[in-house]
Amino acid sequence: MNRNKHLPLGLPVPLAAVVPKEKAQEMLNMLKKKKLIDTRYKVVREGDLVYIPVKEVVDDLKVVERELPPREVREDLRTCLERRLGRGDWPRSFSIIGDIAIISINDEILLKYADHIAECIMKSQKNVKSVWGKLGTEGPHRTAKLVHLGGERRSETLYKEHGLLFKVDVARVYVNPSLANEHSSVASLIREGEEVLDMFAGVGFFAIHIASRKRTKVVAVDINPNAVRLMIDNLTLNKLKGEVIPVLGDAGEVAKFFKDKSFDVIIMNLPHSAVKFLDEARRLARRMIVLYAVGTEEEIKEKFGKYKYTKVIDYAPYKGIWRIEIPSK
Repeated sequence: MNRNKHLPLGLPVPLAAVVPKEKAQEMLNMLKKKKLIDTRYKVVREGDLVYIPVKEVVDDLKVVERELPPREVREDLRTCLERRLGRGDWPRSFSIIGDIAIISINDEILLKYADHIAECIMKSQKNVKSVWGKLGTEGPHRTAKLVHLGGERRSETLYKEHGLLFKVDVARVYVNPSLANEHSSVASLIREGEEVLDMFAGVGFFAIHIASRKRTKVVAVDINPNAVRLMIDNLTLNKLKGEVIPVLGDAGEVAKFFKDKSFDVIIMNLPHSAVKFLDEARRLARRMIVLYAVGTEEEIKEKFGKYKYTKVIDYAPYKGIWRIEIPSK
């Protein structure tokens, strides 16, 4: 048996599942779901084969012993801050959008340690070039109130979602990476050839996901000029099967220009106030309205219980953001 040159003497040689490269992503997803990947080692590709480190022999997969390069062990944020500053109620998590990290900062004391927070994040995430602290969300455009903590002083970046590329500005438009799967899920609800109105489109997440998959026409409306400018850029960054028409304006006013039943599907991603536009959406929709709302499950059930509703993400203690699918008939 060959000993892995990367391992200290006495440790066993890692196990690796051997799969064809065209099935590697499928197998990775399956092994992650079953928690069978040995995260101490990197995945290796050699020719047409991919070697995935696994914790044990896996049924129906060829598993061999072989050398694998170890993954670099990096300190998490809290451990790094405790090592530098001592024990305390330090933040644990942050979001990454492209090469920008955003961390919620709701305590002025934490701002005193901005340099340490930024340095710890950038050391643990090599692709991060800029770190911002989020103090809240403000204004009609739902933009984040940010303070620069470290790294490059810029807020624009390129962000990838399910193979699609989006130019975003985290200080000027609404961006929530937790909604990546939701953008993809809603795109799967749209049928070939349908016409869609996205009333609060932002930089085009829903619209571009839809048009990248189906030959559809999506009218994408947003009141934020920064969002519409970036949406136009994003149309050139992605290969689309369908058509996206960006519109700058107030969705309630823009909707009045369309005749009854002009669209198959209406998307209303404005959780705190989309319900105000529901009557207008009912007038325009031929098949379905996809409405988003904030509340507890009991509140959502009371208001929308006769429709299909799905929790998308947590929003606050006992509350979430929910997708409600409302048939037009």
